Amino acid sequence: MALSSSTAQKQQDYIPFAIVIDDDPDMADEVAESIALPRDSIVFADGLGKALQVIDENPTIELVVTDYYLTPEQDRHRNGEQLIDCLVCMYPHSPDYSWASAD
Repeated sequence: MALSSSTAQKQQDYIPFAIVIDDDPDMADEVAESIALPRDSIVFADGLGKALQVIDENPTIELVVTDYYLTPEQDRHRNGEQLIDCLVCMYPHSPDYSWASAD
């Protein structure tokens, strides 16, 4: 099946650069609006497991913004700090990780 030039262009424009992880969809949208990137370059996840999957499938992601308090997944309490720890272990040669918290 051949793609039209407009369809092919849309597919080429979609390159995930950032991921927002939050179990509250409204908050995730607000965070995404505050990031100075086109909306198509931001992907979303609602928990640690999904975030790790999305990041693994999208090597172009360079910015990770996560909520600290995430809803427990499968009776395991996980948080944003644990996600960052996982990323440091999985991608030790990534340029930099920083942590910021807003109470």
